[in-house]
Amino acid sequence: MKILFLDIDGVLNNDGQDWTIERSWTIHDPSVALLNRLLDEIPDLNIVISSTWRVKDRGQEATVNHLVKHGFKHASRVIGSTPDFGDTTNAWFRRGEECLEWIELHNNDCVVEMFAFLDDQKDMFLTLPMYYSSRLVITNQEVGFVERDFDKLKEILCSK
Repeated sequence: MKILFLDIDGVLNNDGQDWTIERSWTIHDPSVALLNRLLDEIPDLNIVISSTWRVKDRGQEATVNHLVKHGFKHASRVIGSTPDFGDTTNAWFRRGEECLEWIELHNNDCVVEMFAFLDDQKDMFLTLPMYYSSRLVITNQEVGFVERDFDKLKEILCSK
């Protein structure tokens, strides 16, 4: 199984779009379409939500339902959310550790053969060993998830 750890803010939305309509629930439909294409082209890819949208007042189910409203076609392939290390000192920078913890917690349920992180904040992965940096795709929060990021993800997730 392949896993994409998915952030949302700065990935499936961006600073360049109109935030007045849905406010903090804003989603950029072209980025969702690109995510659909990634899942179409990599049939054994599943998503684990690593975004703060998984906690707060939203949760995984509400987040997935909102993405579906914006054209997301693969709700059944969202298989979980990373654990929340909470609001302790430096928790903001521990998203990568939360992702690895998810793998550790689920290694009896599934065999993760490959994974990648899609985020707009590389600082959240600073506590990981350097060899994980090759699995990290950082979007530009001004434009969100675009073709260049798609190509990098595909290269990571389809490498042997």
